[in-house]
Amino acid sequence: MTEPLTHWDQYPGEDAAWYQLFAYYRDLGIGRQLTTVHAAYNGAYAYGTIVHVAQQWRWAERVQAFDTWVTAERDAKLREIMAQQAEQWAQAQAEMLALATQTARESFAQWLKRLRDGERLTIKETQALFEMINKAQALLAGKPTEILDQRLDLGQLTPEQFAALDTPQVRAALESVAKR
Repeated sequence: MTEPLTHWDQYPGEDAAWYQLFAYYRDLGIGRQLTTVHAAYNGAYAYGTIVHVAQQWRWAERVQAFDTWVTAERDAKLREIMAQQAEQWAQAQAEMLALATQTARESFAQWLKRLRDGERLTIKETQALFEMINKAQALLAGKPTEILDQRLDLGQLTPEQFAALDTPQVRAALESVAKR
């Protein structure tokens, strides 16, 4: 017997009626049973005949090959969809990162200009500046960007303590981040 193109195609010499029964059986999917084929054809073929034909034409082997192929096709399609979604997600993340980077650079540039002009930043601006610097440095180092235990709580400083902050240190930290 010459093998067909695929195991689930009609074999040379296989009667068209038997192949029709096989195709029905094949398309039942996982959990398929010969009794279902027998019932679907209203007993047109004796159950023993269907069992004999199924053995003769290797239905079990053929449907196993078909199921393997269907699973492989489904898995390939899922991998393709997942790859597309991952690419779309990565693109969206890259766009958000670019926007965040641009916004941070603009903020850094404004703060740096003010510091170079001799202005002092407010407590909230200084806190935001340090948080942005810490997050940018953590991001560049591949570390988590959430600042938990190292948070500089400038809100707790007295006006005298805040005034004593070394502006050149703040400026140097800002320039360091701005260069990256």
